[in-house]
Amino acid sequence: ISLLGYANGGFGALHMLMRHPHVFHRAAACDAPVLGAFAGVVKPWGVESFPRNGASKISPWHTFGETFEHAEMFAPYSVGTLVTCEYVRRELNGGDENPNDPPRVGLWKGARAAWEMEALREQMDEFDVRHAWSDAFEDEPGAWDSGWLDEALQFIAAR
Repeated sequence: ISLLGYANGGFGALHMLMRHPHVFHRAAACDAPVLGAFAGVVKPWGVESFPRNGASKISPWHTFGETFEHAEMFAPYSVGTLVTCEYVRRELNGGDENPNDPPRVGLWKGARAAWEMEALREQMDEFDVRHAWSDAFEDEPGAWDSGWLDEALQFIAAR
């Protein structure tokens, strides 16, 4: 089973692979907010989320910054935190049985979360986690109809 996603879905794909490296084969992510460096919006649960005056009804719970009150609350879920775990690093690099396997993580830099993807790539380099990297689509926000998807599918399908 391989995982693929962009934006929050890319975060989810990376997070699932790192939390369960024995279940998933590879993960490809584009333009994903992976590190959680944000200023949260404090809003107690149970508060009316939608405007009452007939304005557009957009839920305020659609981003990490609005879900976690501050960055420290996000830290246990951060892909950057998981990369520092010895078990996760070993498993992403093929485990004891396959230390020369190709990378299991593919990262595609996009326009919205570029600095976070760069920071994650640097952290993976620092902790010697093999990964594929592309900045060919750095001027485009991640989307399902973008060129990164073809590359990501090739990455996932490679043996």
